[in-house]
Amino acid sequence: MDEELASDLPTTDLPVYLSTAYFRISENKFYVPVSLVVPGSQIPFSRKGDQDRATLDVLGVVFGPEKRPFGEVAIP
Repeated sequence: MDEELASDLPTTDLPVYLSTAYFRISENKFYVPVSLVVPGSQIPFSRKGDQDRATLDVLGVVFGPEKRPFGEVAIP
């Protein structure tokens, strides 16, 4: 997933909708919830037995003021 994030063009084309907000916890500490929505009609499903299955891997990178990675969020 790191290679995909670093590439200029993605290997897949999946529409996503992202929204964020922030809440000040203290003078220099913030809580930033992130909401990511993928339309169900766009998720590729595979058949396993009598069930449809889908897997989405999500990777997010937070950059600091110096434009360097500051943190990472991965949801496998």
